[in-house]
Amino acid sequence: MKSRFVRAAVAGLLVAVLALLSPTSASAHDPIVIDESQVTPELGPYLPDGTISWALYGSVLFNGDTRGFEFDLEPGDALYISLLIPNLEPEISLTDAELPVVELIGPNGEVSLLKAGDSRPVFNEPFSGTSYITLAEQRETAFGGRYRATISGIAAARFTISVGATETFGTPAERAIGRTLGAQASIAPVQAWYDTAPPPAVGVESPTSDAELAAAEATPDGLRPAEQTAVVVEEPSPTPQPVPTPTAVEVTDSEPAGSEPADSVDSPSGDLAATNSNRTSIYAAVAITIAAIAASLRFSRSRLFTDAVPKH
Repeated sequence: MKSRFVRAAVAGLLVAVLALLSPTSASAHDPIVIDESQVTPELGPYLPDGTISWALYGSVLFNGDTRGFEFDLEPGDALYISLLIPNLEPEISLTDAELPVVELIGPNGEVSLLKAGDSRPVFNEPFSGTSYITLAEQRETAFGGRYRATISGIAAARFTISVGATETFGTPAERAIGRTLGAQASIAPVQAWYDTAPPPAVGVESPTSDAELAAAEATPDGLRPAEQTAVVVEEPSPTPQPVPTPTAVEVTDSEPAGSEPADSVDSPSGDLAATNSNRTSIYAAVAITIAAIAASLRFSRSRLFTDAVPKH
């Protein structure tokens, strides 16, 4: 009975030790919150020993926003880095393309990218009562020198970066803004970060699907096609054509009155002009005839008067 109790106690102790040594256990990481001003690796926290178990917490707030940090490793050291998000809204509703991405540049210039994959294990941290989703991790033998990490995203989201696996607390770190030592003091900023959802970008709606994201990236301003300003191209209205003025055809003396001119216009106004011209010619002829008759009568009357006077 006693030996059974001892075996159970040893087994429980081994489980506890393994849990503490697990790289994904947030309770075994030395926490640092990345400030909003630390947008590049050179401005962000500097970790002198990348084998120590660190946890860096931060947020990207809008499309193109970045955070950065850097750490050193010796040749042959084990490189371990992972990308996590809190198991909360809005992060769990973001598409793969909207989730944060880590670009890691090694001392030899080699670039690797950590982004959301198919496997997304959930990790519940019992000490702080927080929960996380692991998006990606990288393990390899390190080159000696400085590693630089840049976190970016196109949507407002919180992230956690886990570096190293050796459990050591209180290691000095440079440019760790607001870092406090001690279990309770160090967990307070992390709890505040966890409980505060990032504000949505003002006036910018994030794409909600991979297809919309691709369309948005293809546009010059990074917006969705539906958000582009509609440009209405109006077709020019047809220029009104001038209405030709009918030309009145004058009837010459060589043509009999009432005959149709060869170049007359087949329109009502043309016929009216021709008719008026014909009437004018007829009136002139009648007037000439009347004048001729009157002249003839005067001449005849003068002859009769002359013949009636006796000659001496």
